[in-house]
Amino acid sequence: MAETPQQLRPTEQDFTPRAVTRAVRNEAVQHPATILPMAGALGFGFWNLVVGLNPVSLAAMLGLVFVGGVSAAYQYLIRGETHAKHYVDERLALRRQYEAQDVEDLAGDCRRAGFDDGVQHVAALRAAYDAFYEGMRERDDATTVLHLGRDAFHEGVAAVRRALEIYEARSGMDVARLVRERDRLQHRERSGTPDATTDRAAAREIAANAQLIDRHREMGELADELLARATEIETALETARLDFAARAGREMALADRGSGTQLATALEAARRVQARAIVGERGDAKADAEYLQAGRRERTEKEGTHGG
Repeated sequence: MAETPQQLRPTEQDFTPRAVTRAVRNEAVQHPATILPMAGALGFGFWNLVVGLNPVSLAAMLGLVFVGGVSAAYQYLIRGETHAKHYVDERLALRRQYEAQDVEDLAGDCRRAGFDDGVQHVAALRAAYDAFYEGMRERDDATTVLHLGRDAFHEGVAAVRRALEIYEARSGMDVARLVRERDRLQHRERSGTPDATTDRAAAREIAANAQLIDRHREMGELADELLARATEIETALETARLDFAARAGREMALADRGSGTQLATALEAARRVQARAIVGERGDAKADAEYLQAGRRERTEKEGTHGG
């Protein structure tokens, strides 16, 4: 199980040139070789202020200030690149801890919801990405592919998370009851005595039930497509790792029809399906949101009934 990080989650702002420069500057100023001489100089300055100025203490104070200044300049100008690399590596490691925890939480959510397909896809994605990362991280010529693989992995995880939301909403929706109610209303409408007010109310209820039934089917198809894209990303990650190893470290050009292109294609396809899931390709995002809310509401009512 992933260990929960104690520090704040890194953001993109933590990796900007300004943030890295600030970290290097702080490291230079806070380095023991800088702080200790400056602290000693401060002590001698206080001594000179209280006891009185004398050449020995003044020379010691100025000497320590000089040593601290030289240390700060050395740490910033000479060892700045080393400090910058250490800072970036530390932030990247912390970000990976958070990401691992997110994936672990998603797997737990899938298990609690009984979403076995989600559990399997999360495990497969994690295994594929771990193998991909281990094979790529030590190669200087794999930077582009490594970033692409990371983006693809997170897009696959997001697809599974969205599929879980749809699964929970569909599980809470009693579609069989909706079908029975729709059929009952349609039968009553065909066989009953004409009544304008009743007919209009029944028509509205039939239309509402039919819309929810259609949404139930469409959202199920969308969930299947999201999981299919996750599978495509799993395959692309594995193919990229094997292809890169087979090429003995030669740079994979994304313009080639190789695994780099396959990875980019899988990422773009997953993003398109995600956009459909979030915004709605049919332009009917409001209806999708209403369906998900109805599913959650009915699920909550069932849980409350069983709990009571």
